[in-house]
Amino acid sequence: MTYHPAPYNRSLMTEVAMRATRWIILSALAVLAAVSRPAVEARQVVGVPPPQGQRPAPGQVAKPPQPQQPLPPLVTTGLIVGRVVDAATGRPVSGATVQLNGGVPSTPMPVPAGQPRPTPLPPPPPPRFLTDGEGRFAFRHLTRGSFNLTASKPGYADGAYGRFRPNGPSRSIQLLDNERAGEITLRVFKYAVIAGTVVDEAGEPVVGAQLRAYRRALQSGRRVLSLSGGGATTDDRGMYRFTNLLPGEYVISLPMTSTSVPAGFQNDGRDQNLQLTMNTPGSNGYIGGGSGRQVTPDGRFLLQTFSPSGTALSNPLDPSGRLLGYPTQYYSSAATVAQATVIKVASGEERASTDLVMRLAPTSNISGMLVGPEGPAS
Repeated sequence: MTYHPAPYNRSLMTEVAMRATRWIILSALAVLAAVSRPAVEARQVVGVPPPQGQRPAPGQVAKPPQPQQPLPPLVTTGLIVGRVVDAATGRPVSGATVQLNGGVPSTPMPVPAGQPRPTPLPPPPPPRFLTDGEGRFAFRHLTRGSFNLTASKPGYADGAYGRFRPNGPSRSIQLLDNERAGEITLRVFKYAVIAGTVVDEAGEPVVGAQLRAYRRALQSGRRVLSLSGGGATTDDRGMYRFTNLLPGEYVISLPMTSTSVPAGFQNDGRDQNLQLTMNTPGSNGYIGGGSGRQVTPDGRFLLQTFSPSGTALSNPLDPSGRLLGYPTQYYSSAATVAQATVIKVASGEERASTDLVMRLAPTSNISGMLVGPEGPAS
């Protein structure tokens, strides 16, 4: 028997290939749908919200946001116990006032709709406690929160919890419900004293001399001097005394300023602005009346010979006829700040015998003209 092959049909083969390709694509889509269906069902059951900015897909249920858990009610069972001690000796300080600040801030009560909001009441004053003979204090019935403790007493620089130097940083106390904080230590710093005598080159006390105390501190990596207090003035014995000084390093200055005025000038005190200008601290002021020592050969200007306290300022002449005066000096016998002797005092220390001797030195004249926007100022 003889076999005769069928003739080749191109259109039939193309149709078979297209059916096979279609079947493969449909099978892949069915597999993909079967794989993604459990994730969609799981999302519908669990209620996972869609990504932010997208709407839920059809049939997807977004889970509502969970409400915030309410805070537990406040209980007044907290306790803070401690004592106040001297920073230098560690001994207890009695009669110190300890103040407590902080806690949970109060929340305003809700106001019904349509009713005016009531005027808020001022906050109550912070609780205070006076230490006993052992320097102890106690604050009871406290809620949870953050608290700050400060201590003060006359003659001492204020202390605070976590403060280890005068004016240093402090720390807060975190108190939980039913917590008791014990053995809290507050350090206070007793003020120091610097005292001495001012005499002239003959050993006589200088009455009414005004001195300044500058505290040396470190700021931004540099040593700077800041004026401490309002100064001190010598009494009839030439003695001065700086009190209420923070522990630290100090430079004592005896500033002297010479003032000359026109010979015909009279200050009768009726111009208040003039009075304030002439009596600027450290300028030695001006005592009117036209008296003084002649400065220029023509006698137009006179050098003031009295300080604001009424003390006579001796201005003799040297053999060459130059005026002699007292220059500004720093303890001890230094002409500049860089040459001054630094006095270091500890908490509660009293440094005496910081004496200064005023010595005359030759002077020079400086003259000029004061000019304003419209010409010479008179």
